[in-house]
Amino acid sequence: METLKKAHGVCPYCGKGIPSNGQMQFGSPVQTCKRCKKQYVDTSYQELAISGIPDAVFSVKNRLKLLTLLGVIFVVAAGLTVQCIVTQGSVPVKGFIASVLTLPMCVYVLWDILQIKTGRKLKKMERKREESEARLSDPVYAQTLHDAGYAVPERFLRQRYDL
Repeated sequence: METLKKAHGVCPYCGKGIPSNGQMQFGSPVQTCKRCKKQYVDTSYQELAISGIPDAVFSVKNRLKLLTLLGVIFVVAAGLTVQCIVTQGSVPVKGFIASVLTLPMCVYVLWDILQIKTGRKLKKMERKREESEARLSDPVYAQTLHDAGYAVPERFLRQRYDL
């Protein structure tokens, strides 16, 4: 079996850009290019059965820091917007946009904290880990990741000899 090429933002075969949100994704790193239909290894994806669930996924402390920063930006932007409306009678577009955009971000971070505190995020990540183990139980898939340089646990690699 041919070792799949690793992608770093573009398909290694045809050069088509790979959409990314800049964060680590959890799922199969083996992806198929929408343009050329060839498979490649997307290094922005992690198999949870290999890497484990990162502690940062459950860090309330980091989210509270982000929430504080977003809250400060919101208060300053909203305060300056109100001040300009009162003193000049006009709405500063940048301040208004900043305050409007930070509010839903604050709500999202609060929602994420709530998901962590109630255990829903842990359940979601455990489901993803189980899905990862199911994918790795396919000996061809496990060998593909192993050949691509992933530290696939032996228990998944041994299965290929039991066929």
